[in-house]
Amino acid sequence: MNKKQLVKAATASAALLILFATPQLRAAGGAVPDSPPQGSNPAPRPKVSTNVLDYLGGLNLTDEQKAKIGQIQREQKSHYEAIVNDQALDADKKQAMIEGYRRIENTQVFDVLTPEQQSEVRRRFQTAKRSAAADQKRTSPATPKP
Repeated sequence: MNKKQLVKAATASAALLILFATPQLRAAGGAVPDSPPQGSNPAPRPKVSTNVLDYLGGLNLTDEQKAKIGQIQREQKSHYEAIVNDQALDADKKQAMIEGYRRIENTQVFDVLTPEQQSEVRRRFQTAKRSAAADQKRTSPATPKP
């Protein structure tokens, strides 16, 4: 991968991350929310997969799309293995690098999809996110009113 492709992939990854992982920024008008006030105990966020591969089921991918996605996965697997086997990296650095490569993989796979498929993946992600939030709300203990 040459430098231009790497920069393009990194930029697209950042855009995808912003699209999927930080919708609260759009809702807040672009402002980064402040940390919660001291003494408050915010509820943990629901865990929703940000891996685009988890949302591809039933999209009727073409053989060409499947081949491209398979190639992307094989390339990324070699990156993941290299990171895991690198003894010079501590666990935090390994995790950060794996997350970065996962974002790149998501972007590359997302780019293989048609606009209709991309829209469906976005819809599925939002549905999963809403479902996880609803599950968390149902299972969270009620907080007493002061």
